[in-house]
Amino acid sequence: MKRLPFLYVLPTLALLIGALGPVIVGSKTLYLRDFLNYHLTVKQGQAKAMVEGYLPLVDSQRAGGQAVVGNLNNVALYPDNLLYLFASPLWALNAHMWLHLLLAPFALYWLAREWGLGNRAAWVAGCLYAVSGYFLSQMNLYNLMAGTALAPALVAASLNTFRSARPARGVVAVGALWSLLVLGGEPTLGMFALLLAVSACVFRGGGSRRKWVLLGAAIACGSLLALPQLVETLRILPGSYRGARGYSPETRLIRSWDPRYLIEWIVPLFYGPPDFRYWGNRVLGLSTPLYYSLYPGVLSLALVFSARRPHTRFEKWAWATTAVGFLLALGGWNPILFFVYQLPVLSALRFPIKAWILLAIGASLLGGVSYERCVLGAESRRLATRLAVLAVIVFSVWIGLILQADEAALTLTELSGRPTGFGEAEVERWSSSLLASLGLLGGYLVLLALRRRMPRLASPAILWLHVVSQLWLLQPLISTDSTTAYRDPPPALDYVRLDERVAQGCSFKFACDLGGPQDYSDPRMLWVERRAFTELFPFSGVRWGLSYSFDSSPDGLDSMWVHAGNKAFRHLDDASAVRLLAVSGVDVLLVNRELGEEALRAVRLRTHLTTAGSGVWIYEILDAAEEAQLVGRVRSGQMRLDELSGEGVDPRNEVFLPGRAPSSRDGRRGAVKSLAAGREEWIFETQGETEGVLVLTRAFLTLYRASVDGEPVTPIVANMGQLAIEVPAGQHRVRLWVDREPFLWSFVGVFVGMLGLVGLAVICRRASASALQHAGPGGESPLNLE
Repeated sequence: MKRLPFLYVLPTLALLIGALGPVIVGSKTLYLRDFLNYHLTVKQGQAKAMVEGYLPLVDSQRAGGQAVVGNLNNVALYPDNLLYLFASPLWALNAHMWLHLLLAPFALYWLAREWGLGNRAAWVAGCLYAVSGYFLSQMNLYNLMAGTALAPALVAASLNTFRSARPARGVVAVGALWSLLVLGGEPTLGMFALLLAVSACVFRGGGSRRKWVLLGAAIACGSLLALPQLVETLRILPGSYRGARGYSPETRLIRSWDPRYLIEWIVPLFYGPPDFRYWGNRVLGLSTPLYYSLYPGVLSLALVFSARRPHTRFEKWAWATTAVGFLLALGGWNPILFFVYQLPVLSALRFPIKAWILLAIGASLLGGVSYERCVLGAESRRLATRLAVLAVIVFSVWIGLILQADEAALTLTELSGRPTGFGEAEVERWSSSLLASLGLLGGYLVLLALRRRMPRLASPAILWLHVVSQLWLLQPLISTDSTTAYRDPPPALDYVRLDERVAQGCSFKFACDLGGPQDYSDPRMLWVERRAFTELFPFSGVRWGLSYSFDSSPDGLDSMWVHAGNKAFRHLDDASAVRLLAVSGVDVLLVNRELGEEALRAVRLRTHLTTAGSGVWIYEILDAAEEAQLVGRVRSGQMRLDELSGEGVDPRNEVFLPGRAPSSRDGRRGAVKSLAAGREEWIFETQGETEGVLVLTRAFLTLYRASVDGEPVTPIVANMGQLAIEVPAGQHRVRLWVDREPFLWSFVGVFVGMLGLVGLAVICRRASASALQHAGPGGESPLNLE
């Protein structure tokens, strides 16, 4: 036990911190996928409000105003959001990632210890999990990171509660961890963690009804701690795309585990790293996989295959978890799940590959068991045999690749559609990876042989080599860029006013061309992010105070109208798209190409800036709808794009109310005067000769409430999801606000949850103390919670 920190824990933590050092000190930032493009956009607005002492429910700068807290993927109430009070949003965003990466091995270590694994083997299991391709792939998935890191800890806390005669700490930990999983941003991972916890307790056995009640009460208290998140999510869910429409069965099964990924267990990042070299989309049919790599490492494979047939309850549970995770992750490739995912009740779910967490946890524990028996115990020959077999397999694949190198390169070049030379480069990369794997396998065999002569160093050295090799081979999963590239205001800001609403064409796939590898100095995706920063993508413009439209979140939890508009632009010509933007109150449009001639009559070119590729055109949209206007000409009926984007539409005096019976009335435009504008409350004075509709450029959300002359009225949807209020003729005072009462009242639940956990802990302590007083001979207690 004394050698554990110095030979196992500290060296591996030092390796992890060394790999993440530039990110930890703030000189580098992660950037892949939605990390900058979405999550930084959200967090900048939230951070600004928090510094001012306010937690917003609506982000007015994104997509016309979208939910902050209610959208689970924003991770708005997770405790590490307090970092935004003291640090820059970019550093705090990165801190969420590396803090959980450093926490992950401890979480799985705790789980392994609760199952009875030795200290050293338990830490090895934790490291197998933390440096696996599965976990390192989370480094570009902000809203999945917390759930992936904390899931093993919830299982460990549940086992501690279930088996311990003094379960007070376990009960509190279960409640706290469950609340963190709810707040962590991905409910699917939370449910998998709960499934693991319950199944582990069932396999562990020996628990009384009282212990199950304790677990249930702890989960209930944890849910109360996360009640503000649950309340806000339920409030926005009916009006969100995911809640109102859901996903088609085909979409739900996207990103199932494809058997063609099996080669990735031998050649890491076989289909290309997460940059312009990625060509897997041409074979697998996906633009990008959810997890860029599931490479476990050759040591993990050898250890798992060294695991014997299950004899103990722990081994049976670990094998069952691994098998169930694999079957669920297959998704559409699993005949049973293929039909299950057709059920309407699952319309809000997607990505079966998320079940891989079950396999990753189970396999890591099996690896720890094998390490204890084969490296620390007397069964080293078993592991040596597996390592040798893997070496033969890797060597055979390498020989085959060398013999067929020219054919493989030619086939890959044709298959990927890349320029000449791409195939040769990929074949060379594969060959290097295979040779590295052979070297690693040889190193493990040597260290295993030295184990008897140098037991204190050889055994932990096996772990050191594994951690180093994983961080080296899978380094592209932790791709970083210099933070200085995102420091200075881009020149495009000089051509946009802060009081204007902006639409960036690439946010909704309109007039967007980010080019290819030929437009950049190397294949890394950081060049695309730097270009996006220069061209005022939302994560860039929000920082400087700009407000955007139609930049919807990728998770389907934004307003369904924003998502509908986002998709609509992909089917419109330039002129129709500009008219729809004008109706939606967009003042400035940024695109990667010059608009078609038919659209130029409705816009004015402010400037064209040269960036990588074609550059960015900044257009002012003429006669766009005002921020608040009282419209008299009203039409209603079923939503039709041609009615909103047709040539005869007048954005300043016409409104379309979708979802109502077909009707029309031709009134006059009225006057609107803003009397007050706060963070989440606005007051207007309207004056109209006829009844009309007060239309705002804000997006419609179910969170809004309104009144006219003090009488409550119901906000309605106008045009492509704008917020509107019907107003009678004459002069009126209209008040609009975000209803915060349910959110504030939900904190009563937080208080009750805290009291509940304290109460459970007190009850457990008193029961334990009473049991000790009645302990029989030898210190055994005949009276305990079992």
